[in-house]
Amino acid sequence: MKLARCKVVLLAVSIWITAAFAQLLENPEMSNAATKKPARTQSDNKAQATIRLRVYDFAHLDPAVLADAKKVTTEIFRKAGVETVWLDCPAYQADCGEEPERLQFMLRILSPPMEKEMVAEDALGFAIPCREDDRGCLFYILYSRISALAAEHNIGPGRILGHVMAHEIGHALLGPDAHDPYGLMQAKLSISGLDWRTLYFTFAQSRRIQTELARNRAANRTR
Repeated sequence: MKLARCKVVLLAVSIWITAAFAQLLENPEMSNAATKKPARTQSDNKAQATIRLRVYDFAHLDPAVLADAKKVTTEIFRKAGVETVWLDCPAYQADCGEEPERLQFMLRILSPPMEKEMVAEDALGFAIPCREDDRGCLFYILYSRISALAAEHNIGPGRILGHVMAHEIGHALLGPDAHDPYGLMQAKLSISGLDWRTLYFTFAQSRRIQTELARNRAANRTR
């Protein structure tokens, strides 16, 4: 009887060790976000935060292209533990869907004439740095350059546009010096294979994004 009980205890301990070891292998901190499966976070099942993205489409994009881009950006932020709410705003309506208690993210997709002399020739977009007391963050997307890059590499423009939007929003939350050797926050977008793979924030970046959004919500409640 004692021998049988010892065998049961040993079996239970063996199962527990195996499960614990498997969990460690399953959840490493992600060092390269350029893979299709980033490291798991608590947010894979339930997002920890929400951002509202107001889109001003001065370039008059094909609706299918914009829908594809939103899908990509939504996936990227969902993996970072953040849900996205999209608002398509009339080009010159500044207060579209404004909620004073939330930080506003305003994406302006520029037409070719508006892009002239904006930034360096190889830039696909840029962000205006957000100060701590700002209620809104501005991002500019240079769509004609994205479209040309997509045609050159035979990639759907929405795929590239979605990555560029997510990258620029990332700068608002991670800072202007947030470039990383890997993944979404690379200084230069990695085009190779972008038609089938998705670039993500690293595990550390995802945690920082959630922290920044939580800090901003708390600050707005005290104003």
